[in-house]
Amino acid sequence: MTLHKVINLTYETTLKDIAEASAADTVGLRRRNLVFALLAAVFVSFIVALPLLVYWLQPTPSGPKVAVCETDICQEFGSTLKASINTSLDPCDNFYYFVCGSRDDPKRRDTEDNMTAASYERALAQIAADKRQTSQATRFYRSCYRPHANETAENIAQFLAFKKRLGLVWPEKEPTDQDPLSIMVDLAMNWDMNFLFDISVVEPVGRQVLLFTRGRLGFGWKEYLEERPHLDYKAHVKQHYDIMAVHESRVKVSHSQLQDIESRIIEAKLDAMYGTPQQNWSTVGKMDSWTPSVRRENTWLDLITKHDRQFKWSANSAVITEDFRIFENLDALQKNRSDLVVGLSWIFVQTHLWIVSDNVSIRFPAASKNSQTKKYACLEYVDSRLGLLSIAKTMEERFVPHDKASNIDSFIIRVKKGISDLLGNLTWIGQSVRKYGKEKLDKITRHVLPYQDFYVAEGRTKLYKYFPEMNDTFMGNLLRSSDVYRNLRKDKRFEDVYSLRWFPRFGREIYLHSPNLLKVAIGITDMPLYHNDATLAIRYGGFGGFVARALSYAFDETGISVGTNGERVEWWGKSPEYASKLQCDVRATSDSPTRRPVRLFPGVPGVEAAFAGYKVSVSSDYRELDDFRVRHLEQFKDDQVFFLAYCYALCSKQPRTAGEQCNVPLKNFRMFAAAFECSQGSAMNPPNKCSFFDL
Repeated sequence: MTLHKVINLTYETTLKDIAEASAADTVGLRRRNLVFALLAAVFVSFIVALPLLVYWLQPTPSGPKVAVCETDICQEFGSTLKASINTSLDPCDNFYYFVCGSRDDPKRRDTEDNMTAASYERALAQIAADKRQTSQATRFYRSCYRPHANETAENIAQFLAFKKRLGLVWPEKEPTDQDPLSIMVDLAMNWDMNFLFDISVVEPVGRQVLLFTRGRLGFGWKEYLEERPHLDYKAHVKQHYDIMAVHESRVKVSHSQLQDIESRIIEAKLDAMYGTPQQNWSTVGKMDSWTPSVRRENTWLDLITKHDRQFKWSANSAVITEDFRIFENLDALQKNRSDLVVGLSWIFVQTHLWIVSDNVSIRFPAASKNSQTKKYACLEYVDSRLGLLSIAKTMEERFVPHDKASNIDSFIIRVKKGISDLLGNLTWIGQSVRKYGKEKLDKITRHVLPYQDFYVAEGRTKLYKYFPEMNDTFMGNLLRSSDVYRNLRKDKRFEDVYSLRWFPRFGREIYLHSPNLLKVAIGITDMPLYHNDATLAIRYGGFGGFVARALSYAFDETGISVGTNGERVEWWGKSPEYASKLQCDVRATSDSPTRRPVRLFPGVPGVEAAFAGYKVSVSSDYRELDDFRVRHLEQFKDDQVFFLAYCYALCSKQPRTAGEQCNVPLKNFRMFAAAFECSQGSAMNPPNKCSFFDL
């Protein structure tokens, strides 16, 4: 290749490279310009958007996170409370009247009665559905409510023979040497028919303990006490005499004397039934000192060993009384033995004859009450012998599968743990007291729900195979089933099947110091006091209130001297702070001098513990709500609903002092005053309050 060609080729290549480089530079320049333009646009946009961004990122105030519970259970609770609450009243004046109605309010509701009636309606529905009468409960109920025409005369004859066998000879004969105490022990121990007290056996830690409890009034007596002031008493007595074929002229006790005797027995019953009980325990051999007016031909030990056909007792056997007033009132009544035998006979006749004779009008002249009252009374007889069998289907629906039942136990455990934590945080007690108190709470035995086999039809068949088929007359069924029930007292399933009731005769809850035992009525695990679908405020205010009050007895002025196994031990020790709290004036305003005034325990620590447990549960609830209201009660915040549930659980027609159990703890609890914004110095927000826990 010539030099000229080489030079030309090199020149052309160079021009080409320059052109390509120039083109590349142009593209790069354009790209750089585009990038710069984009960056400029972004910068300008950022500058423009910056104030908005700052505004968006600033924390802005937002309202509380509120929701309304719409479940059927919440709506049921809301409608029930809405019907009860008197919104024309100021909750800061008298919260009990606000929730339940005043003492003269004809609409005042008795929560326990309403819940019992609801359970009976479910039982009646179950009985009605049993068209073929396959259940013993159905057949027993039928013999009571609708006896065959030819059964009434036989029922009356069997009843009168039974009454005579018990030693209740009046009015057919005048009482002579009958021992009223012996009659009552027999009625209580073998028949569950004593009016003034009940007797049962508890077996904590393998030892048997005799237990005297106050019992409760059945529907028949509650209705009667309402109508009694308006009763033509002379005609009332004569109607009973006529059915028993007793000539009034041959009875030495006048109707006015009989009315006076009846009044004294009823007052003794009511006096022991209501108010905070004072437990006592000792040995059977020392019981005679509890009733010094009783003649000593028979000691308490003699009577107990005479009538108890299942257990063996000695002078050293342990005995507990739920309330010592049982024996104080017994002692007062024993001062006139003949009057007491007459009174016991008359009470017994009035309790049963209207059912036995299928003549409701002799007990309740108001025809409007006849049908329902008799239905409920007949169910009481059925439940007294067959336990929960009449509402077995309800029990299945409520507690099957098993996790539904375990929720109840878990809830009680949470309440108990909450109290244990509160004790652990008390600043005015020592470490040893905290430790012992928590240990005592941990060791409390609980009795609530029935044994698992009860929830299965085949299991119930096996459990109740011992009872008669209930194809006899009403009295025949009652007496034969009573014999079976009595013989089952030592059966391993007696405590958790046969003796269980929706609302037992001990009431809604009971804590026994000596055995460190908590018993809870199944009835208060139902609405409107508890349900898994209810809000936490409802659960802790209703059912939780009962549990917390009962558990607080473990460290009341009696509980601090009873150990975990029932031994006498001053585990709390001398504490000026504790004594000061006990003596604190809780501002009870009871107008009944015969009833014990409400004191610090169990109400004040009970409501403190229940509310603290509720707030802990709310703080860990997955919904993370600030306020969870209830349908039909939307005007009330959830803290207010807690207190509504707490007080509604205590609504009662009897006694006049019932409101104190609601008002006294709440007026001493600052969280109540805060919830309802009660002004300082108002009735429900006194300037000085009593408390137990550090809240």
